[in-house]
Amino acid sequence: MKPWILASVLFITMVIAAGSAAADSSVGYPDGSSSVVVNLDVGSNAFVFLDNPGDGDIFVHGADAYGFFEPFTLGGLPAGVAYWLDLRGYSGRYLVYDVYLNAGFGFFFVTQFLL
Repeated sequence: MKPWILASVLFITMVIAAGSAAADSSVGYPDGSSSVVVNLDVGSNAFVFLDNPGDGDIFVHGADAYGFFEPFTLGGLPAGVAYWLDLRGYSGRYLVYDVYLNAGFGFFFVTQFLL
């Protein structure tokens, strides 16, 4: 096994086992998925996103150079620290996503995207 693969698996296992206590920032999404940011060095972060249901959702979690929450905007939507694009299905050839925003106090529905 290649060393980088082994190191990646070991790192992800440690992050999952340690949970959010070892993370510089973490987000729990309404569907049971989670994202964790661990600061390795200034400007060097490791992001781990776990799509627990495995249903094709997209997760976006903003972090600064130290791994702490960094508010941002996605496509002109209101600023927040995390977005959850919940895959709802198809409309013709487009994927339909419900977009939820976490501005620091939980997720709420914002809009629907066709991608």
